[in-house]
Amino acid sequence: MEFLNIMAKMLHLFFVFSILGWSKTPPSAIFVKSFDKPQGYILHIDSEERLSLYNEQNVWSSVGRQYFRFGSLISGAITQADQFTPLLTAIFYSDLNRVTILDDRLSELTQIDFNTLEPFRDVTHIAMAGGNMLWLFDSYSKKLQKFDYFQQTSLMSSVNITESVRAMKSDTEHCWILTDRSLLVFNSQGGLIKKIEMPNYSDLVLGNSFVVLFNEAGYFLLENASEKPQKIIFDKMLSGWFFLQGQTLYIYDQKTVHEFQLKF
Repeated sequence: MEFLNIMAKMLHLFFVFSILGWSKTPPSAIFVKSFDKPQGYILHIDSEERLSLYNEQNVWSSVGRQYFRFGSLISGAITQADQFTPLLTAIFYSDLNRVTILDDRLSELTQIDFNTLEPFRDVTHIAMAGGNMLWLFDSYSKKLQKFDYFQQTSLMSSVNITESVRAMKSDTEHCWILTDRSLLVFNSQGGLIKKIEMPNYSDLVLGNSFVVLFNEAGYFLLENASEKPQKIIFDKMLSGWFFLQGQTLYIYDQKTVHEFQLKF
């Protein structure tokens, strides 16, 4: 009889916890304010809303109250830029298959011309990996590689990635690749540690223990311990490019930044 009572209590607790789990409040984005911005894609926002940005011709960075600019008339259009804090910036020129690394004042530290290196690499995406390291996706070998940009050698490479790569981001300890069908997570050694079937998403940004993704239906939050993204409910719905810092989500166009606070 005692055993039956214990089992009944356990079943009751399981039922209550299940109901709580099923009724978990969806993540929300609470509008805070809007502010103007110059044209360009956001790399960093400091506490006083000073922006680091890039466009096809230039990169601008703010360090304290100082602003710096880098541009090159002979290098073609900038395809992508990534910062490991404002102290280091990587600029990718896909037409030239070239990456330029800049310091905190946007002075050139080194340049990598992948056309002149062996083995040949056809780079399509980059992400800063901390230290002197750069993550790059090589469409020729179809591998994610961790590249030392001073030694100009790859220290490791991943398994083949045969799906079409749409976006790649790094929090230095992990590299996240979004393809047309999946979200792939690699550890710092280039090993695949997670693959989540996730078709039809086009971009992502990384937070602390969570990811925000975008598709035509809106913005979605995926916590690291989960494999199912939840749609973010906005009190003021907007769309555009997006940038994440802490739990603050910025959605922006070429003129205006809209700031939201994530709750989940």
